[in-house]
Amino acid sequence: MGVTWRVLALSLLCWDLCSSVDKITCRDKNGVGVDWYVLYKVPKLNNYKFTGLEYVYIGPGTSEWHTPINDAKSALAHTLEPLLTWKSPTPDFGFISYNDQPAGCNADKSFGHSKGVVMMDKTTGVWLLHSTPHFPYDRKQKVIWPKSGAVNGQTFICVTLPYKTFNEIGKHLQQIRAFSFDYDIPADFHTSLQDVVKRKFAKPMDPFLVQDLTSRGGHKFKSFAKYSSGIKNAKDLYFRIAKILDSDVLVQSWRGSKTDVSDPYSDSDSDCSMEGKAINTVENIVMTVPQGSKRIKASWTDCNDHSKWCVTEDERKPLWTCISDLNRALSQDERPGGALCIEGSEVRKEFKAFIDYKKDCPDKKPRGVSPSHLTSF
Repeated sequence: MGVTWRVLALSLLCWDLCSSVDKITCRDKNGVGVDWYVLYKVPKLNNYKFTGLEYVYIGPGTSEWHTPINDAKSALAHTLEPLLTWKSPTPDFGFISYNDQPAGCNADKSFGHSKGVVMMDKTTGVWLLHSTPHFPYDRKQKVIWPKSGAVNGQTFICVTLPYKTFNEIGKHLQQIRAFSFDYDIPADFHTSLQDVVKRKFAKPMDPFLVQDLTSRGGHKFKSFAKYSSGIKNAKDLYFRIAKILDSDVLVQSWRGSKTDVSDPYSDSDSDCSMEGKAINTVENIVMTVPQGSKRIKASWTDCNDHSKWCVTEDERKPLWTCISDLNRALSQDERPGGALCIEGSEVRKEFKAFIDYKKDCPDKKPRGVSPSHLTSF
């Protein structure tokens, strides 16, 4: 089941000797520690000869086409190396793997529709938020990438953070009721992290939790956590993102099934009805990618793409890109979930270029946008 990442003894020795400082950090394909990165994995598409393992790597000052994502030398493999080599509880390393669809089961719907990994020691740590079911697949057998992971488009965001920040991340995971399926948190680590693995989820006073985070390298991030729409005014995560970031947003989310569309607009449609902001749905994704000696333009629909992300539209405001947990679907209004957003034009420019078509609001056109049904970028 899945592809095995076997870390060779030589590479482990090098990792141990060369990385004695800040072992727990995001890492690129060369195993070099980086402050952050974002990955966008393409779906399996026979017409473009995509195996579903190719991905775009976006990091500080770089954007590259990589393959395959399940390789022992991929950015994900290097980043998760501490998790792969962990064998028994230790006083200086902690981790939580959470996923509402871990291998072999599905979490109850009272848990968040959320997926990620946090790892830390008392110096630094990593938060890897993603959209892939069954990932990490089976750490004990070193089978990390699920075979099913090749089918649809997926996104990942990795941030290297100081240890103290994981108290806030623990609060975020409590707010979204993260389903932790594999973990070890030492007794002297942050209480908020211990409560996550004990599944101590108190009903919050506010259904939304928004926190400012700063990476180890000083880059600005925001985390958004929605508890449940069972509490007043907690419905669409993306409206809260738009309100806090003070901009209309363009949203890509999974629409592989449309069976929950039960009203004229549906949460999966664009919406301009709330709080003065427009939520415009992305319907087509496009990438210019290498193929042999050429570069081709490949495109696919949101029905092939399980990723969840949004970008701000207002060029006059700070530019943000958010990698999210929740789809814009009525069935997920009731689910907890969240997003991690990175500030800056670097990632936002890349993601804006991925948008081929967006759908205008059915009831009211967004400010400054043509009234045509589909608008091309």
